[in-house]
Amino acid sequence: MKPKRAYLYIFLVIFFILDSNNIIFKDLPAQNNDVVVIINKTRGKLSKIQIKRIFTGRITRWPNGGGDIKILLNKDPKIAKRFCKKYLNLKPHELDDIWVKRSIRTGIPRPRKVNSVVITTMVANSDVFIGVVSKAETNTSIKQL
Repeated sequence: MKPKRAYLYIFLVIFFILDSNNIIFKDLPAQNNDVVVIINKTRGKLSKIQIKRIFTGRITRWPNGGGDIKILLNKDPKIAKRFCKKYLNLKPHELDDIWVKRSIRTGIPRPRKVNSVVITTMVANSDVFIGVVSKAETNTSIKQL
């Protein structure tokens, strides 16, 4: 193998190792890449504190009435990571730990992890759901928070 080619291979290996840890290209939120919390259009606004309390299980009923809140988490790990950082100041595994402990203590099941299409459809068709999707996956049938 020629020395120049060997250097190229070494460079590429190092580049991909570093990039897999988001050292070279940070996971910067772009406007169309950002995550948003979505609710049914009939619901009122929620503060960031209320959103955090809902997704960590401290608030289980809709403010101003309306019954139990059904949480839909996104199964895409990149969306989950951005959501946890932006809204909860947690890592995804820390949110999972909170829900495991809460479900053991209270018997309330953990939120479902589903894809963005399911989340958007469920939120648009029922006012009991709250979910997390990429901003690029939203439409006019739901309210973004």
